[in-house]
Amino acid sequence: MLTREEAALYLGYQTASAAFDSYCARIGVVPLEKRKGAYDRLAIDRALDRASGLVADDGFETVDYG
Repeated sequence: MLTREEAALYLGYQTASAAFDSYCARIGVVPLEKRKGAYDRLAIDRALDRASGLVADDGFETVDYG
């Protein structure tokens, strides 16, 4: 579990700024429901994988063997 500031640093931002919030909204990263202001690092990783096309939205990995 990461604080908002730690999540920002994890995603390459110096602080948890409006730009961080905008990026999180764009890739689908949201704070944990029961822990206000806390973020799940694995959920961030999954959102990054989806955003980069490494994993499809259905949860299955896209693999190009060609």
